[in-house]
Amino acid sequence: MAWAFEKMAEDNLYWASVYFRWMIDDNFRKGPVNFFKGVPAPVRPVVVSMIRRRLRKTLQGQGIGRHSADEITAIGIRSIDAMAAYLGDKPFFMGSAPAGIDATMFAFAVSAICPLFESDLQRAAASHDNLRRYVGRMTARFYPELSEIAGCQAAA
Repeated sequence: MAWAFEKMAEDNLYWASVYFRWMIDDNFRKGPVNFFKGVPAPVRPVVVSMIRRRLRKTLQGQGIGRHSADEITAIGIRSIDAMAAYLGDKPFFMGSAPAGIDATMFAFAVSAICPLFESDLQRAAASHDNLRRYVGRMTARFYPELSEIAGCQAAA
């Protein structure tokens, strides 16, 4: 079960997130554009355009890029909803103690909930109180020096 969820997150939610962060101009300007700060200013627009074009081709090749934005949203939300449903009221993904799957699910939950990148995908993730509490539990346990990650308060 853990492996199936990891694959769902890596094959669907990851690529939906890449699409919304790199292909949506407003989100791109909030985050990924910062990766190019070290590129000399005169050539930066050309490099950014080239990388985004290559990434669009990668999204096409992977398959998610063959869908409309609404379809990509639906695929991502379906993955988020499945994560939230399976987590339910459990403290960790596979039960009462953290397991390897929690490293993956925590990373994807934090990424999806991140309020910096606006999309229906982000709003869907943030709407699941159990995912927000999960991020808080994982933060408290593994990153106690942080009081908040992605807008989720660390829970003791």
